[in-house]
Amino acid sequence: MRKLLGGLVIIVLIFVAVGVWRGWFGFSMHNTDSDKPRIEMDIDKGKMNSDTEKAKQKLQETTQKGKQRLQEATEKAKEATDHK
Repeated sequence: MRKLLGGLVIIVLIFVAVGVWRGWFGFSMHNTDSDKPRIEMDIDKGKMNSDTEKAKQKLQETTQKGKQRLQEATEKAKEATDHK
């Protein structure tokens, strides 16, 4: 149970770190009239959606290229076995 919780914490930390790096999240601190600092978190859903769509397109392109390479390799293997 402890390992599972630790793994989840690590995944969340990685997600937040990547989100800050990619501009999905932003943090800011403001001093209010009282002595308590106020921390705000901004979420850019548009940037997240844009990056998600780009990742989907890249994955589809990579998958398509992989299928083409596999098909070419299969055809070459068939030709090689047919010539023997």
